[in-house]
Amino acid sequence: MREDKNMDIAKEEMDIMKKILLILFLLLSLVACKEKVNIMKIHRDSDDGLIYVLNRGQPYTGKVISLYDNGNTALEFNVKRGRLNGKQIEYDVNKKIKETTYYVNDVKTEK
Repeated sequence: MREDKNMDIAKEEMDIMKKILLILFLLLSLVACKEKVNIMKIHRDSDDGLIYVLNRGQPYTGKVISLYDNGNTALEFNVKRGRLNGKQIEYDVNKKIKETTYYVNDVKTEK
């Protein structure tokens, strides 16, 4: 009887641990998707053509930004699995939009 009770407690603890690990995984996934990287820290690989963050082995997914010396955003664009995807916005030094371009899998589109 005592062994059965200990087994039930151990099973409950394992279930709780699984739930905690799942929650941590989901939270880390959300954080990774919202990552912003300075354009100086990325490169396009010459072999596969994908965009990577320096010293990381996986193609990058997230936002890339470039800043003017005054700290204002000069350029921002989205990368998904190493390819340009979504809106790219170029700003002037006073934060006004100069140009907006759209990409789907590295191909420039009309929107």
